[in-house]
Amino acid sequence: MRHSGAIRNFESVIRSLCEHGHELHLSFLLRDKLGDERMAQGDERMVTRLSREFPSITFDWIPKRSDSRWFDFSRAIRFLVDFLRYKLPEYDDAHKLRERAEERLPGLVRLLTKFPLLRWRFFNHVVSNLLKLVERSIPLNPLIEDDVASKAPDLVLVTPLVDLGSDQVEYVKVAKAHGIKSALCVHSWDNLTNKGLIRSMPGRIYVWNEVQCKEAIELHGADRSNIVVTGANTYDHWFDREPSRSAAVFKTEVGLAADKPYLLYLGSSRFIAATEIDLIERWITAIRRYGAPELRNIGILVRPHPENAQEWDRLEGDGFDQVVVWPPRGANPVNDNARTDYFDSMYHSVGIVGVNTSGMIEAGIVGRDVFTILDPDHIGTQEGTLHFHYLVDIGGGLLSVAKDFSEHLEQLAAAGIGNATAASGASKGQDFIKEFVRPLGLDVSATEVFVDDLEAFGCAEGPESETLSLWLYPVRWAAYPVASMMALGRKLKQKRKKVERATRHKSLWRQILTIPRKFMLRLLSRVLRRKKVRSIINRYVVPRVVSGEMTHHEMALTEREIRRLADSNKTIIVGPWLSEVGFELLYWIPFLNWVKSYQNFGDRLVAVSRGGVGDWYQSVTQNYIDVLDHMTPDHYMYNNMRRIQAGKQKQRKPTEFDNEAIRIAKDVLKEKEFELLHPSTMYNLFMLYWKRQASVRLVEQFSEFKHFTETQRSDWAADLPDEYIAVRFYFNDSFPDTEDNRMFVEGMLTSLTQQHDVVLLNPGFAMDDHWDFAPEHIPRLHTIDHVMEPSNNLAVQTEVVSRALAFVGTYGGLSYLAPFYGVDSIALYSHGQGFHYHHLEFANKVFAEMDDAAFMAIDVRDTNLIRLVMRGESFPMVHRRPSQQHAGRLR
Repeated sequence: MRHSGAIRNFESVIRSLCEHGHELHLSFLLRDKLGDERMAQGDERMVTRLSREFPSITFDWIPKRSDSRWFDFSRAIRFLVDFLRYKLPEYDDAHKLRERAEERLPGLVRLLTKFPLLRWRFFNHVVSNLLKLVERSIPLNPLIEDDVASKAPDLVLVTPLVDLGSDQVEYVKVAKAHGIKSALCVHSWDNLTNKGLIRSMPGRIYVWNEVQCKEAIELHGADRSNIVVTGANTYDHWFDREPSRSAAVFKTEVGLAADKPYLLYLGSSRFIAATEIDLIERWITAIRRYGAPELRNIGILVRPHPENAQEWDRLEGDGFDQVVVWPPRGANPVNDNARTDYFDSMYHSVGIVGVNTSGMIEAGIVGRDVFTILDPDHIGTQEGTLHFHYLVDIGGGLLSVAKDFSEHLEQLAAAGIGNATAASGASKGQDFIKEFVRPLGLDVSATEVFVDDLEAFGCAEGPESETLSLWLYPVRWAAYPVASMMALGRKLKQKRKKVERATRHKSLWRQILTIPRKFMLRLLSRVLRRKKVRSIINRYVVPRVVSGEMTHHEMALTEREIRRLADSNKTIIVGPWLSEVGFELLYWIPFLNWVKSYQNFGDRLVAVSRGGVGDWYQSVTQNYIDVLDHMTPDHYMYNNMRRIQAGKQKQRKPTEFDNEAIRIAKDVLKEKEFELLHPSTMYNLFMLYWKRQASVRLVEQFSEFKHFTETQRSDWAADLPDEYIAVRFYFNDSFPDTEDNRMFVEGMLTSLTQQHDVVLLNPGFAMDDHWDFAPEHIPRLHTIDHVMEPSNNLAVQTEVVSRALAFVGTYGGLSYLAPFYGVDSIALYSHGQGFHYHHLEFANKVFAEMDDAAFMAIDVRDTNLIRLVMRGESFPMVHRRPSQQHAGRLR
């Protein structure tokens, strides 16, 4: 399998094979693209759960395969073969599919595809077949061969195999070479039409229906005798399923009126509908303006696609009545609870609407009418895909297709939507389900047919081992130099990037001098490893070397880059910020304030961050995109944690996760071209100060510190006391989880609540590597975790802090936030070696010069001295200083 998420479509088959006593080993080429592949409500990963339930299941991930000499060459050939199909006339309208395939091609190969004769079917097939011969001549990948040989299986099953440029073809080639039976299990309804090609034909192909059988023959060149039609086993669990609760109970639970019918909108993947939220808003507006009240006032339940998180809060905040987004961030129906919720949402609806999603097939199984609108923004992933037409044509059609909202509303009214409550029974799509999902009969389990044939195929005599034809050796020899050059090119590219990182911002002369200095630098590094030597140099040498008006090459480069961005007319994405709150507040936003004052950017700046911190950027730009509005919290946390564990907490260069956030911003902005001001610009400049290679004047010169504007008061804030102290204690390196620290926090909260109301800022979930202290019930201690979710957790905490009498908590990011709102802040730590002291020095300097609120960082051990001086009394409250409405630019 490509990744463990593919198990969802074959869980029933895997279970049945294990129950029949078979041993299964699952090999994954990639880690799951959703990270942990966490199930709904935090269940175990599916593959782990199955392996615990069935000891006969084992699994592993194939190691990195790019070290092979043939890796780059083979992938280029495979991508090109897969792309050629999209040059044929039947794919003329498949613009999105063709663009996706073309993006994977190497630059030089992409130029060759512009050759007009490739649109001629005969010439296209000739080129494709020649490339397949080259593919056959490529040696087997040793890692995959070792994986298969070590397991010595009776049968190798591959899915989906047809991903663009997929390495899974290696499994089929290895199986053939070792005389092992192999089979392709078609993964989904669209795999044979909108992906790549079957480049090495396995011994058996399991398809859902005669439509896919025809696709395998005509599009992939399969032999009919090797194809088995089983039905869609992935949908077996929806047949004969009953709802878990009544319609009234379900509607009340999700927040809809129990006495009104509702329409269910099923979200599509990001590739199909990157800007789906805009379509939904226009769709709801059209319904609410319709003349007939029974349709105009109908309830609407929006179910987001789990891999296409967008700004779903907009739907509930746009003033739409009886519109609910549930689950709020989507859910993958891969366990019983999630499937039950999904099924009930479909069963109790009176109709289902979407763009182009497999959920439409599931809706047809449940017996609901399905509708869609041909939206101009998504026409390329609707009529531009072959599988969409199957929903319209097969079995009389599952979909009712409208060209615009007016026709769509007429279709809804004609179907009686709004006049009836949900009722089981036949729908327009029943003939489609018979032909496409269960072609062997509605009462015939596709899983049973699949497993029976697999067992028979596994018991059959195996094929003879295939050897490479002699006449293919010259092809391999001819390709060898090209493959070697491509492998060498990749290695040189990697080394060049490494050198660029090592010599970044250095002139050619300085790079040349770097080489003979290596020996001396190594000798010097050994000396500097001694702690006493470093301490003396940092204390006495560095301040004298970097004092005065010394300039650095990075300073000139930064100014030059900002001027270049100002000269561009393109939108500028500022971020994405994925790192610590403290660095964002103390360095990144002040740096952006300087950027805006240094050059005129108009309204072209767009800040990208997380947690609802748009108010922090008001001095920089009014344009803000929150990444957590467009991806699931689990996906964010997993990928961010993986970035941190890889030693990339500081965003000194864009990582894969940075690039994903940038693509999200690009989709939201609908901009094909844009500029990027990445945090690496600030990190690489200020790193000189953090590493004591420059004085604090460098940071001062490139920063402007401004007070944050007051936040708007939310409805939930009405439940807060009029006066309170905001508190958040969490454990980290500077305040570790020890018994003494826990006792200190308990005592501090008890002391504070004797004289003041206290609002605890704990969010109730983890978004980073910190974990909160959770106290027992204490009078006058208020919590706000019930209004927080990942996408707004920092916004909620900001609103509480900005109106507090003071902030008390762990030294870190939130302790910096309070003074920017004119709120006094006491930051506590117990392990001084757990943070870099120059950050605290700088914070003290900044807030002293802003002169608007006190900022005090205290070692908890020093509080004993304060208590002694105060004779055991609690800390007295100091009245907030009058706000000085000015921006403090440090000099």
